[in-house]
Amino acid sequence: MASMMAAWMSRARRAGGPFDRMLIAQAQAENMPIISNETLFEGYGIPRIW
Repeated sequence: MASMMAAWMSRARRAGGPFDRMLIAQAQAENMPIISNETLFEGYGIPRIW
């Protein structure tokens, strides 16, 4: 949980809204892809499905 929060805080100004930042941090912490049509997530090295 602490690593996820650290990742979330480091993206506080770069990503879209707060929910986007939580999704990015969670996907990176769990090494999971994101299912979304938003191209924003590709800039963080997260595999995106859709």
